[in-house]
Amino acid sequence: MRGLILAAPFMVLGAFVVVIDPYMYFDVSHLVPAQVKAGTAGKLHYALYKVQEFRRAPKRNLLLGDSRMAGFSTDQIRSLTGNDYFNFAYGGGTPTEAIDTYWLAARMTKLDAV
Repeated sequence: MRGLILAAPFMVLGAFVVVIDPYMYFDVSHLVPAQVKAGTAGKLHYALYKVQEFRRAPKRNLLLGDSRMAGFSTDQIRSLTGNDYFNFAYGGGTPTEAIDTYWLAARMTKLDAV
């Protein structure tokens, strides 16, 4: 009984995290709209938010880079090339982050163009 009482706050906290799910890791509850999550969680930890976004909908073509690459529109690239791209650019991104991101994406899907 004491263990249940001790565990209760952690279970409530865990349920709260799953329901709010700012980075859409569990993707169980849609109580908070995705646009709100992008506006808050995306600003707090942009790389984590982008990784979870890619995990939900991986693409075989990637854009990697810093804020200059982030300005590229994947819709416009699709209209020119006919291929879907995922923009994995991070503001202030470094070459090391781009390399790490490449290998992370390569573990999730087969890549055609980077």
